[in-house]
Amino acid sequence: MNLKSYLCLPVLCSTFALSAPLASARPFSQFNGPIAQEFMKIRDDLNLTQSQRSQVREVLLSHKDELKAQRAAAQDARSKMKSATETYGADSKEADTAADGIASVAKSRALLVASIFSEIRPILTPEQIKTLEDARASFLSKGL
Repeated sequence: MNLKSYLCLPVLCSTFALSAPLASARPFSQFNGPIAQEFMKIRDDLNLTQSQRSQVREVLLSHKDELKAQRAAAQDARSKMKSATETYGADSKEADTAADGIASVAKSRALLVASIFSEIRPILTPEQIKTLEDARASFLSKGL
């Protein structure tokens, strides 16, 4: 699996977590755009049992703080990149350093998501894993 594949998994993981019909869960409909729409379809296509939804939700909740920290780090890295390019230009040393920061965050996120997915994968049936992998391939081919 390549880096781009790992980078799309956090959205998918969030979809799993939000698909469990628990009172404390916020509806995924608060998000919009093509990525949210794609993952709502994937969630529905997996046909998770109630037991699977609960198990996946527990895995994701156990990593909630890590995922939140990753999102914050990504926002910070993008903000630094924007500032560096606006202030010094895209070819500057500062922009290069900021781009390295984005790459570092992406690597860290990819490793976290791989770890989370390794906990989720045993919960899924072989058919659900295939559906998930096919959906991920389709998602990546769209360039979203």
